[in-house]
Amino acid sequence: MEKLLKIPYAVFNDWDQLQQFLERRGNPRYELVGDVDLSYKKDIFDLGNLVRVDGDFIAYRSSIQSLGNLQYVSGALNLYKSSIQSLGSLEYVGGYLDLKSTPIESLGNLQYVGGYLDLVATPIESLGNLEHVGGEIILSRNQIPEEQLTKFKIYYW
Repeated sequence: MEKLLKIPYAVFNDWDQLQQFLERRGNPRYELVGDVDLSYKKDIFDLGNLVRVDGDFIAYRSSIQSLGNLQYVSGALNLYKSSIQSLGSLEYVGGYLDLKSTPIESLGNLQYVGGYLDLVATPIESLGNLEHVGGEIILSRNQIPEEQLTKFKIYYW
């Protein structure tokens, strides 16, 4: 098993400086510890070799289009009004997941959301591999076929 470079985000608290540091180290796979806020960032389209976030990941109104190699977020993941099109390798979100008003069409590999899941105003067509949502799934009516929703608590907006 490959060892991940573990980095406290507070040491950088700046995405561009973090990327420069990672580039000097050969762009290894890495984990960020602590809350990460990339809200309103318009120059980030993917997350490179980020595999894990131990904390909340907030990137609302950002230009991020794919989560790429990211597999695990221990806290909340807020992508409200972002440009997200793919959750990439993401399998686990420990808190809530807010995808409201994004262009996301599928949850792909995602299996677990610990809190609520907001899919209002998205073109979502598939819940992908989703097995567990700790809170409610918040939807607009007729977004997802009813047979995909039978095991979840649903709230229609």
